[in-house]
Amino acid sequence: MENLESVMDNAFEGRKDLKNEAIRNAKQMRSNIMKLIHIFRDEAMQNKLQREFRPAANEISSFAGSFAEMRKLWMIRLSTSLEETIRMQE
Repeated sequence: MENLESVMDNAFEGRKDLKNEAIRNAKQMRSNIMKLIHIFRDEAMQNKLQREFRPAANEISSFAGSFAEMRKLWMIRLSTSLEETIRMQE
């Protein structure tokens, strides 16, 4: 893996102020990631995270199921002959 300094030298040629800020941001991001890893090692925090972002049964999947059922019923209706439909209504 390349050294952070060499990567920043190539990316910000001649812009020392931007290079220093980018290095500072990269180091801060690494620090924050390490803090998050430390926090989420705890099983209670992992459970809380999973509870918060668990995919719930949402309305879209429910609508898709209803739509598929209606499509099936509509196809049955289209395949039923007129005489049979009249006989069922009587």
